[in-house]
Amino acid sequence: MMRHPTSQKLNPLGQHQSSWIWGRHLVWETLQSAVWPILELWLADDLDEAEMRDFQLVAQSARIPIQRASRKSFVSKCRGEDHQGYAARMAEFPYRTLDSVLEETTVRWPFFVLLDRIQDPFNFGTMLRSAEVFGAQGIVIGSREQTGVTSQVARSSVGAVNRLPIVRVDDLTATARQLQQQKVVILGASEKAEQTLCEFDLRQPVAFVIGNEGRGISPELAACCDATVRIPQHGTINSLNAAAALAIFCYEIRRQQAIEM
Repeated sequence: MMRHPTSQKLNPLGQHQSSWIWGRHLVWETLQSAVWPILELWLADDLDEAEMRDFQLVAQSARIPIQRASRKSFVSKCRGEDHQGYAARMAEFPYRTLDSVLEETTVRWPFFVLLDRIQDPFNFGTMLRSAEVFGAQGIVIGSREQTGVTSQVARSSVGAVNRLPIVRVDDLTATARQLQQQKVVILGASEKAEQTLCEFDLRQPVAFVIGNEGRGISPELAACCDATVRIPQHGTINSLNAAAALAIFCYEIRRQQAIEM
């Protein structure tokens, strides 16, 4: 993947305190993948030289400025003490286009995820993690009433923001129709659906639609769905957390696709 030279003008992710990611694993994953541009790499001055050698080599190769500072100074950047001596100031996240993701899709039965107004950054990050673990070809979010990729999202995704194509669009319904033109079945998640997830044949190109944590899928997008399915439940609570529901959807599609036809 292309690295972003520091000579290129890049806007920061957000205001000063919201433009940072931290923690050894997340910073290394972001640095190594070279997808999300890093403006500055910060390393604690008491880190062992051998421990951070790889960070320095990759950062120098990508022409990313390296700063050394005391661990105490990291607290103002990370708003906590769980930074492990590693932090990075980030540029705006580089969202993909749907066309580019479709062009790269070569698997027999691709699956995508459409998120409709997911507003909790921890939910969003967890959903990215599940989608990446189970091999989704891409995740699509709207530009309104939807959290984008933030520092919190990156941390809860455990770095999946760097490995899973993320598309941001102005009109999710139009995107669903575009996927339908590519023979992708649009499948909405609804606890009111008559058909269960395991009854639906997922051995075909599919896009799962997961709606807002409180209001579900918008009426316009729901009307565009080819079908809706529910997850069988046996307890007394009436629904699953949106992130937990997506993990089950992702598992079921991989379970079905592993079965010989």
